[in-house]
Parts: sequence; C-alpha cells; structure tokens
Amino acid sequence: MDLKEFVRESLVEISRALQEANDTYKKERQTDQKPFLLSPGKEKEEGRGIHFDLAVTTRFEGAGGASGKFNIKVVELRAGSEAQVGKESISRISFTVTISHYIG
Repeated sequence: MDLKEFVRESLVEISRALQEANDTYKKERQTDQKPFLLSPGKEKEEGRGIHFDLAVTTRFEGAGGASGKFNIKVVELRAGSEAQVGKESISRISFTVTISHYIG
C-alpha cells in the first residue's frame, strides 16, 4: 500500500471508528455523552494527535539511466513468509498528525 493511501485511510477510519463508537455508546446508554474523543493538539506525551511509526520500503525503478522514480510503500508483513528485500531499502519514519478540533 502506498504511504499516502495508508495515512489517508488510517485517519478516515480512526475518525469513523470514534463516531461509530460514540453513536453505539449513546444508543445503548440512552445518553448524549460522547465518551470517546481524540483531543486537539500534537503532544504525544499528553495523548494528543495521531502518532504514526511506520516501516516503509523505498525502491528505485528505472532502466539503468538517470531517469526513473522512487516508490515509497508501507511494509506489509505476512505470517509464514520470508522477508524478500532484494534491492529495496527499509526505513522507519515517525510523525504526528496534529488534530485541529475534537473528533468523536
């Protein structure tokens, strides 16, 4: 999966999951409370923002000339298979997505 797809889908799914969890909670308890919120901010120590720590592969694709392109993909691990890196480079990247308002 491409890095941009992974980040986009993760953020959307987190937002949807919080909304669904709150809707279920409110329905089951017949209340208007929203117990599950993602706080605004970016401070990891304070539990704010969404923190990513990913392993990614970088592979150069080209025909031996100066032109070509780099692909960055999120590493997909499969049980029971051996890692095949070949000419790919695996790196770790960490970053935090700042939340601008409460989500949930």
